[in-house]
Amino acid sequence: MAVTIMVVEDEAEIRDLVAAALAAEGFEVLCAGDADEALRLLAANPAVDLVFTDIVMPGDHHGYDLAREVRARHPGIKLLYTSGYALGAALRQSAPIESAGLVAKPYRLEQLIGEIRRALAV
Repeated sequence: MAVTIMVVEDEAEIRDLVAAALAAEGFEVLCAGDADEALRLLAANPAVDLVFTDIVMPGDHHGYDLAREVRARHPGIKLLYTSGYALGAALRQSAPIESAGLVAKPYRLEQLIGEIRRALAV
């Protein structure tokens, strides 16, 4: 059975690049441009194994909001954050889910894939 990763990233070029790299590694990939779209996709596709989300996104909801909703609705889904902002600035957005990892931007795709595999193994 394939592992499904949801990539939540407002920058289309980054989202597409990450999705292509994950698909090349054999993952099923769903993509969303913001937290609201991610929650709609998750409602239609509850078999997601991991949500990889940017912390800072435009709109009313950021990655921490999304993570709280994912954890409340689907507690078994793994979470992994990313941010291009300094960690302190990203953390001031709201309290993170402590069991979720963080991949700082810019990251190498090999680094991201390794972090995703580690998060899935926990």
